[in-house]
Amino acid sequence: DLSLLQHLCTGSHIMVLSLASAGAWASSCAPVTSGYVIGPSVRYFMDDRTKQPPVRQEHVVRGADARTFDALRHPIYEVGPCAGRRVEYGRDHKHVFHQWKLIRGADPQTYTFLDAHYARDKTAIYAFAKRLSTRIDGFQTLGAGYATEIGR
Repeated sequence: DLSLLQHLCTGSHIMVLSLASAGAWASSCAPVTSGYVIGPSVRYFMDDRTKQPPVRQEHVVRGADARTFDALRHPIYEVGPCAGRRVEYGRDHKHVFHQWKLIRGADPQTYTFLDAHYARDKTAIYAFAKRLSTRIDGFQTLGAGYATEIGR
């Protein structure tokens, strides 16, 4: 039985943005859960259940504003029986983050995912959280991780 752990305590500003299972994970699901914990600071966590006992890694998201921080859900992690169990992107009013790392120059108001491999904002194209190109008008995804710049 899955339950959304989106808990918000007004006094302490604690919010967990992830899904967790009260029982056994579906056999087709990846054994890793990730997300953000928002309190006085923002922390990224990753639970790895491939190890026994399971291991949790946590990192402070340096430079993140906890008051304006929100998870950016990647469409690839929002389908199928494991939907919502991984959150790897977040943003605040000034920045975009992949896990706990800042994506330099990314605009949080316009950052969107194009497919499983690429994202864009108003000025650039990104591949796996790295700035790839500033030629946004001619960029086109082709599927299976391929892309092209039209007119190049």
